[in-house]
Amino acid sequence: MERTKLEKFILLLAYAALIGGTLVSFLVSKCILESNVEMCVPQAIATFISGVAASVVIWAVLAQIVKISDRLGNIENKLDKN
Repeated sequence: MERTKLEKFILLLAYAALIGGTLVSFLVSKCILESNVEMCVPQAIATFISGVAASVVIWAVLAQIVKISDRLGNIENKLDKN
């Protein structure tokens, strides 16, 4: 089954959010570590973990939307054949 342009765009956004969110959280954590303020290590670790978790959640939600759209398309094709 061929995906529509909107589905391809949503998948592109999903993977951009995954990669971009991970990179941004890494860079923010690195800046926190380089600041050398008190308790910067736990704050950097928490920032990195929460940033990666948010990226994965956004990726999973957008990928699930496309998967549901694929399933609905398959159901429509089966109903059209009958």
